[in-house]
Amino acid sequence: MEGLYSPGKIINPWSVSSPVLMAVFLASASLLPSMLQNLMGYTSFLSGLSMGARGCGNLLALFVYFIISRKLGDRRIAAIGLFFLGLGSWYFGMINLEINLSTIALPNIFYGIGIFFSLTPLVPRSCARIDNKDLTNASSLQNLLKNTGGAIGTSISTTMIARFSQVHQMMMTNHLNFSNEFYNAKIEAMAANFAQNTDWSSAMHMANNAVYGELLKQAHLWGYVETFRWFAFATFLLIPLLLLIKKPKSIL
Repeated sequence: MEGLYSPGKIINPWSVSSPVLMAVFLASASLLPSMLQNLMGYTSFLSGLSMGARGCGNLLALFVYFIISRKLGDRRIAAIGLFFLGLGSWYFGMINLEINLSTIALPNIFYGIGIFFSLTPLVPRSCARIDNKDLTNASSLQNLLKNTGGAIGTSISTTMIARFSQVHQMMMTNHLNFSNEFYNAKIEAMAANFAQNTDWSSAMHMANNAVYGELLKQAHLWGYVETFRWFAFATFLLIPLLLLIKKPKSIL
């Protein structure tokens, strides 16, 4: 089993990149429907339908891959895939509560293209220097790395959203005070609207609750935005690793 566990053969930039890619891809796939349902009131059907664009991106990448694979080579194709994956994450890092299904279709297409272009050359290249007798074990280990990366990425992203949301909630709460004229004007306008159906004291209480509810929603949105931006940073960080990859003498 010397060929399988040789550090230079199984622990290489290809195999190291795989858990990060799956972490970004699977974590984003779980976060996006959650964001649409919790912050924008989408149904389960509509939030699931939003992920359909990734399949379209995969299908498009499939046809393009057969055209460019022999011309560009695995390293350049992987770089293109990482770029699209990072671009999709950065695009999601600029969203707001006014998005719709058509708005999020483009970054999801980028995700589909990016994960196909990245993993298609990555999986065979990660085992290219493994002996035939150890190839089965190496493939199993590669799948373990991908599944572990996806599980860890989903857990970490959930924690990141909670922490970033708390940070932005604290930052925005500092602006909600009676020395802020815009805050006072908003409260008075909302209270005047609520006062049409109740007393002024209750109307003020309802206005403050409404403003605070909007603050929580914006804070959670920023939690998702910050997390997606970290996804983009992690993906773009993998591109320089491609320079460390040695071209194998033969591809199994």
